[in-house]
Amino acid sequence: MANNGRETENLIDNHATIIQNNISYRNVRRIVRHQIPIRRRKLDQQLTAMILVRVGFLVVMILPYLLQRIYTLSTLTQTDSVISRAILQLFTAITISLFNLNYAGSFYLFLITSTRFRRQVKCVFINKCWGVYCRQGIRQNQVATLIQCTTSEFDLQQIQ
Repeated sequence: MANNGRETENLIDNHATIIQNNISYRNVRRIVRHQIPIRRRKLDQQLTAMILVRVGFLVVMILPYLLQRIYTLSTLTQTDSVISRAILQLFTAITISLFNLNYAGSFYLFLITSTRFRRQVKCVFINKCWGVYCRQGIRQNQVATLIQCTTSEFDLQQIQ
């Protein structure tokens, strides 16, 4: 049985994510369309698309975990065989992996659905990361001088 602290933490994270997505979606829908410039309207459409895709991804990734938890709690009192318990543990590991993929998946979903987000990521990688890498690469190689040893390993073996 997984520890209850982690399950409570996951439940709180899920509720917070759902509430945040709902509030963001409502804020986007409240924007008055006729007074907004076209560029701003396109950005709002991208944000709406990002939120809808994120909510859909959240449902798809959390649903197997919720079904697995319901099944586990309903069969908790029954004595199971070793094989059925192993299958349940495998299914639990798969659903927890999908559940955790939900957090990393947001980055890739936003990268796919938003051109502005892609531009920002490209800017960060090119200007920040690549710039730091290039500055480190420009440094001259500092080669330490080698000290020549006159005695070889063969000479040391003859002495002993």
